[in-house]
Amino acid sequence: MSFIPFIRPAVARNLMSQIWNRLVSNVGVRLVQVPLLLSALGQEVYGHWLVISIVPAWLTLLNMGTGTVAGNAMVMEVASGDIKAARKTYSDAMSVTLRIIALIIPLLVVFIFILTSPLLNGLSVARRSEATMGLCLLCLSVLVTFISDIHATRLRAAGKADMAAYLLGAQLWIELVFILLAILIAPRLDLLGAANFCSTMIYAIATLLMSRRAIPGIRYASRLSDQTGRKSLLIKGFVFQSFPLGHAILLQGQILVVHQTMGAASVALFSTARTLVRLISQGLEMVNHAVWPEMSRLFGQRDLNSAARLHRTSVMTALFLSAAGALSLWFAGPWLYAQWTHQMLVVNHELLLPLLITIPAGALWYTSSMVPLSCNAYDGVAKRFLAAALIAHLACWWMSMKIGLPGTALSTLIADAIMIPYVLRRSLSLTGDQPKGLLRRFISDIRNR
Repeated sequence: MSFIPFIRPAVARNLMSQIWNRLVSNVGVRLVQVPLLLSALGQEVYGHWLVISIVPAWLTLLNMGTGTVAGNAMVMEVASGDIKAARKTYSDAMSVTLRIIALIIPLLVVFIFILTSPLLNGLSVARRSEATMGLCLLCLSVLVTFISDIHATRLRAAGKADMAAYLLGAQLWIELVFILLAILIAPRLDLLGAANFCSTMIYAIATLLMSRRAIPGIRYASRLSDQTGRKSLLIKGFVFQSFPLGHAILLQGQILVVHQTMGAASVALFSTARTLVRLISQGLEMVNHAVWPEMSRLFGQRDLNSAARLHRTSVMTALFLSAAGALSLWFAGPWLYAQWTHQMLVVNHELLLPLLITIPAGALWYTSSMVPLSCNAYDGVAKRFLAAALIAHLACWWMSMKIGLPGTALSTLIADAIMIPYVLRRSLSLTGDQPKGLLRRFISDIRNR
């Protein structure tokens, strides 16, 4: 009898791929990359590089969530046996993405060379030139991912979401190899941008070839794409972008606040401490992304009972893992942080505590949100999250000036408090579940497995 009742073959494969992508690759690369860059660039320049890297993070928002929205629809369409509809969705998604890229490129040139100068303040003339070229390459990488995201949706539709995750994890290691080569040549910011661009291109080519082989019946055909389909996808994608925009406001927004109120050195301290704590979140996202494709498939088959069980177990698992992870880092975090940064930076419990508190709170509603996200019924959740992120960001300025870095970390809890009750009610409603007796049914799920 399995302790985790939702482990089916597809979910098990997804979970293994997420362990590779989120833990082995994402966490492993970060553990190596941060001290490597910190040592090669120094705390001040590394802090500036983190600030510069915010620009491509915001650029991802212009993708309009096309890949995710189309991926959900294609999984449900294939699950219901409608390959023709899935091919049209893929064609609409590719058509929308190509149009978006064509519109972005001229605007991006103007932005990088005219409007980014405030982010480069404090850098030498030579470093400013490197940073500008590095930023160009990072932004080009983002545009390439717009296309590779569409290719990855074909893998999801073919029931091979695990393959997409394996490829994404491999890209991170390839990028790390290129970063090592760049540092051996010279610790230049433009070479760091080139390392990211080269690894992104390799990932894009791999997803194109493997997704085409996985499901040959879904290919791009311009004649299948029409204005109605593109408009529908854009509307859904526009609403979906509230999620990455909200996360950008919370995460990158905090970096900007710290940079403006406390300087680049404080950015390096806060960002690395938050990265250590968010390793727990990376682990939790394994559960979320393993569940997501299966949840879409269950909705496509209209199997709400199984979807409800999957939702209950996912939320309870996320709460348990987040609480255990936060408790472990409370005791071991300062020592791990000192070893990780080669004692160049020191974090205390005053900053660690508010960062750790936000992890279980965020895990509760974010894991539950996989239900509306997986079936493209996320409008209310998305709008509330964007509003919650804006409120938390405004509070972040005041809390940072009054309390310092711990106040910056605590501001995230404001968004969590707004999201938890609504998301839980919405997810339970979509799966036909009820709040009353939720824990009892979870225990029953385990016993009856």
